[in-house]
Amino acid sequence: MTVRAGATALLKCEVLRASGTVQWVKDGLLLGPQRLLPGYPRYSMTGEQQKGQYHLQIRDVTLEDDASYEC
Repeated sequence: MTVRAGATALLKCEVLRASGTVQWVKDGLLLGPQRLLPGYPRYSMTGEQQKGQYHLQIRDVTLEDDASYEC
């Protein structure tokens, strides 16, 4: 995915029949299970949890956000 600096990125994740907590990982570092991610004020999980949607939204993207992300 390519995003311009200052724009908003939306990384989509849908999980059917989750058997545990769904979290995002950035370069091997757990970001946490909360919708508002502590320590990452520009990051938030969006989507409808009841539908298995756990999208990661990154506001005001910078080069620091260039990483490998996993849901």
